[in-house]
Amino acid sequence: MILCQVRYRDGGDWPIAADGAGHSLVLQQIHGTADDWRNWRASAVPLGSPGEADALGMTALDSSGEAVLTEVHFGPNRSVDWVEVIHRSGPPFAPGGLRVASKRDFSDAVVVPGVLEPQGRAVLTARFPAEGSGRERKLYLVTASGRVIDAREFPIIGPEESWQRFPEHSPEWCRGTPPSHGRANRPARQDQVVINEIMYDPPAGSGVPEFIELVNSGPAPVDLSGWQFTDGVEFHFPTGTMLEPGAFGVIGGDAQALRTVYGNLPVLGEFRGKLSNQGERLRLVDGLGNLASEVDYRTGGNWPASAAGKGSSLELAHPLMEGRLPSAWRGSDEAGKSHFQVFRHEGVYEELRPLGEISDFRELHLHLVEEGHVILRNLRLRHQQTGEDLLDFKARESRDGTGTGGWLIQGNHATSHWDGEELHVVSEGHGDNRANRLEIDVPRLERGTRCVLSFEARWVSGCPRLIAQTWDHSVSFSVRLPVPGNLGTPGRANSRLTARPLPQLDGLRHSPAVPAPGEAVRVTALVTSAEPPGHITLFHRLDTLAGDAEWRSTPMIAEPPASDAPPGAGREYAATLIEYGNAGQVVQFCVQVGGPGETGQSLPVGGRDQPAMFVVDGRALPGGLRTARFVVSTRDLASISPLRRTS
Repeated sequence: MILCQVRYRDGGDWPIAADGAGHSLVLQQIHGTADDWRNWRASAVPLGSPGEADALGMTALDSSGEAVLTEVHFGPNRSVDWVEVIHRSGPPFAPGGLRVASKRDFSDAVVVPGVLEPQGRAVLTARFPAEGSGRERKLYLVTASGRVIDAREFPIIGPEESWQRFPEHSPEWCRGTPPSHGRANRPARQDQVVINEIMYDPPAGSGVPEFIELVNSGPAPVDLSGWQFTDGVEFHFPTGTMLEPGAFGVIGGDAQALRTVYGNLPVLGEFRGKLSNQGERLRLVDGLGNLASEVDYRTGGNWPASAAGKGSSLELAHPLMEGRLPSAWRGSDEAGKSHFQVFRHEGVYEELRPLGEISDFRELHLHLVEEGHVILRNLRLRHQQTGEDLLDFKARESRDGTGTGGWLIQGNHATSHWDGEELHVVSEGHGDNRANRLEIDVPRLERGTRCVLSFEARWVSGCPRLIAQTWDHSVSFSVRLPVPGNLGTPGRANSRLTARPLPQLDGLRHSPAVPAPGEAVRVTALVTSAEPPGHITLFHRLDTLAGDAEWRSTPMIAEPPASDAPPGAGREYAATLIEYGNAGQVVQFCVQVGGPGETGQSLPVGGRDQPAMFVVDGRALPGGLRTARFVVSTRDLASISPLRRTS
């Protein structure tokens, strides 16, 4: 049995300070994916820290800390002739405190001149010649003690060109012309073509092809010649590919399938590879290799769940929103594409049951095989000879925990509901013949009755496989509802497109994670907005058995922006709660954008219906991986009664 597997790489996005420069690879989050480069960094000190915690702890190394490389210039003969360094934070670096090297043993190191003050920059003249036929040059920023604090591999370009970090606080680099020797970097960058829609996990058996859609959100045509996807899938845009203002371009794994399913699409070509159903980074670069658009989509957290195999595509809510954040994305609206169809099944009710007195065997059950949403109407269980409908209270939900007075909705089907004469069967997982289902008593059902079970149904999202059966399974019906083939909106405006870019909420946190009695709790959230975001409000209340405690509101205040933050960067908002100080209290909270009476974005995305929670607890619990803490609503715990678990 494989308990852990790591497939590290030499180069690419893996930390090159661990590639022969004296550092080890350190896992950043022990609960993260060990086989993902994003969860690894170079050790804080040379030679690593075997047998003990790394000096930086299990957190990411902030590239804006200490000092970083910010520009690398190439002179004649494809050699590096000067390098620029910026000091981000901390005490000044004394003369000789920093060096730049191109060899892993630092034998060609050049000292950064003078004293480097915080927020200051220095340019050192160097000569790091290109070696052999290599196409890349590695550079290391090293302290006097030999600790690598920044390192990168640069593709070699022509003379009088440079690679510039942009924005300067970020890990992103651009090919810059002209150079910006000793000045703030401002490389020309094409950012009006954005990744606008992704169909990465179509429903199984639907015939819907994978695709990526681009949109030109700017005012001028863009020549895509030489552009390419460098991560996720592989695609090189042919020479002469133009994208007009407001126009869409689509690439997919099967261009013919795209045209067959969607008709006359602006298909630009076929990509190589396959979009990952578990999430991955898609990176679009222009002809110079500079980033144009990037999405690192996921299948959990705040990413739209409806796009993970349930039928929706990922749609960007507005092209001016920050697409690297999950708050910019929505699941496409597919509710109106399916149609009701009639399904019918005949069977003889045999009343099969084990020995003993069992009183609840005359029942009809419904469940979905996996997570999904379907709608039923005109549900009938008729006696074939008399035509009598044997279902009573068929459009009513049970209120007493039994199926005698209506439909008992249970387990992971608990959000199922009646809407007028339509029954919405909604499942959050694998349905079964025990607690995860809908059931209703059918007391007039007799042994030997030939029954006709019929209904109209249509698919909405997720699993299309519906099971309808009597308690003993003698009348059992499995049906796969048709899934529309034209899912998503490739080549046209997104179904969830907003008129204006919305304020975005991401990165909800509270600290400390488990407050002790009497301890204040600080709640923070990242707000990213192309326009003034308006009010940011923290809603909070005590968790109670009745679930009816009044919500209280606290305004969240913007934290001072970072000195090197680029225009449009997110701002952190914060509020402090001091109202909850008693041991054992469970607190519900969420953050919302918008003024009083407005409906804005919430985080968590379920808002007050599905809030975040923390518990006040000052006990000292055992450490180690075998200790886990679950915070569950008191009302939810009470709803899992023995009656509901076993009926």
